Amino acid sequence: MVRLFLALTALSLLLAGCSRKPSAPAPAYQVRWHVPAKPGQKRDVEITTEQGTHLVMKKDGRIADDTTKKNDILFHGEIETSAVNERGQETKVTIRVKQLKLTMDGKENVVLQPGSVVVAEAIGSTARFTHEEGGAVEPKIAQVLAILFPLDTGDSKATTLFSTDQRRSVGDSWEADKAVAARQIKTKDAPSPAEITRATAKLTAMVPVASKDHLDLEYTLAYKRERFSQDPTTAAPGMEALRTSYRETATARFPADYLTGPVQTSHQSDSEMLAQGKPGTQFAGLVSEFTHTQRRRDKINYLNQSPTGPKEKTVDSPKRDKTVDLLMLIDANRDAIAGKWSSKGKTLVSPPNQLDRLQIPYIPPDEYDLLVVVERKEGNDTISIVPPWVIGGAWHHLTLGLSLGYGAAWKQSTARGRMVMKQPTMGR
Repeated sequence: MVRLFLALTALSLLLAGCSRKPSAPAPAYQVRWHVPAKPGQKRDVEITTEQGTHLVMKKDGRIADDTTKKNDILFHGEIETSAVNERGQETKVTIRVKQLKLTMDGKENVVLQPGSVVVAEAIGSTARFTHEEGGAVEPKIAQVLAILFPLDTGDSKATTLFSTDQRRSVGDSWEADKAVAARQIKTKDAPSPAEITRATAKLTAMVPVASKDHLDLEYTLAYKRERFSQDPTTAAPGMEALRTSYRETATARFPADYLTGPVQTSHQSDSEMLAQGKPGTQFAGLVSEFTHTQRRRDKINYLNQSPTGPKEKTVDSPKRDKTVDLLMLIDANRDAIAGKWSSKGKTLVSPPNQLDRLQIPYIPPDEYDLLVVVERKEGNDTISIVPPWVIGGAWHHLTLGLSLGYGAAWKQSTARGRMVMKQPTMGR
């Protein structure tokens, strides 16, 4: 009887194992940190920043100085994009102030009165601030505005860290380019070499907000150095740096369709430096400990995004009998969702991999005709064209791709192909 019971138990476990369905793969998303801005876009923005420093000086073991400083900034207002560069980075914005306050060591100051309008414009690597009615903003006010709106049009460290051709699932993390991270870490007292820099990026969560999926992204940079007095930038003359460290963490919540920029961001950095006076100098016996902390949080609400489509389109909706050359709207690097696309004259060339696709930044009218000329160069994969559609009140643009779940690549994962798209047009 015992043998029969054990046999039946083993058989039931075997059948249960055979009937268990394989678990579905985790959903994967294309992640990136940068969405090109467009002139005319408006957003309501709330920003809070906190900045603090602490300096302790000891002479022969006794505290000679202990100083703490703390500055907070509170901003609420409307930002309108006036101009962008070829990468879609803002080079000029109009700032309409609802509230701007600076608190220094507990004392609150109103920086600009509600209703003030300031224009910020990138000049080289810095930002210039002028009043809308004319005239430069006072230097002290400009310093505050530069913290909030740096208009840095250089290479974004976050964009570089999140640059990847692979789709990512929630919980995935990957190591970023250390050399790029080291170049991007810019601290006055401690430049960071690549060999001691740690840089990671992560897709932390998919969060539904107002019936629309959002992706939570994160990156972290960190380094630590010890005894590097040969570097003259690390400490004041006569001082030897014993240790310095830096850690930076940033998060951003983007809509999964990337039709707008992030709806919220946060950034924090912490740096520390320990130095001592060199023997035989006036600083002999002196030890200094310096810490610097920064915190920033942004909440963004895009004002000219309507449930039935964006109010401002990349190209005006065509009138009857008007034809739009879609190739003229495409930036292969900016608009690629997956894979490396390229443009050669009036020709758009796809990559050869399955599920590679590109979105055309255009919302057509309610009625339109689409003419596409496609030439297959290699492979046998399905060529797919997905028209614009609405999900969760947000528009998804016209999408081109190879086998979006229907062709040879769906049945045979090794199938590959390449397509060339020539002179596609859209008109009524």
